[in-house]
This record gives sequence, C-alpha cells and structure tokens, in this order.
Amino acid sequence: ILTTQKNGKVIDCFVINENDQIIMVSDKGQIIRVSMKQIRIAGRSTQGVSIFKIPTGDKIVNVSRIEEIKST
Repeated sequence: ILTTQKNGKVIDCFVINENDQIIMVSDKGQIIRVSMKQIRIAGRSTQGVSIFKIPTGDKIVNVSRIEEIKST
C-alpha cells in the first residue's frame, strides 16, 4: 500500500475471506461494520479503497475481522 498524507498510515493488515466482515472504530467512538462483498478489489500498488467517509479530523484507530461462521 502506498501511503501518503491523503490516505494516512496503515492501521492493520490481515487475510480475509469473501464472506468475512470487518469492523472499524474511529477515535471518536464511531463504529463501522462492512461486508467484504461490498469492497472492490484493488491492485497491490494502489493507495487503497475508500470504504467509508469519516468526518475531517477523525481517524480510524482499530480494525477487526469477523470470520464467516460455517455451519456443519
């Protein structure tokens, strides 16, 4: 990921599956839950994909993966 002042620092990086979800938490306490099916795929040398617009001055401080629960 190419980081710039525009897209900021990398908070976390992990492998996900198509049916997983992520939860992002801002420094102001806003929580955003997004399905991976809603996020487009981008190449390795990009500046990332915009998932959710947060207010100016807010920052994402935590990202967590929610794994798909597979029934048996």
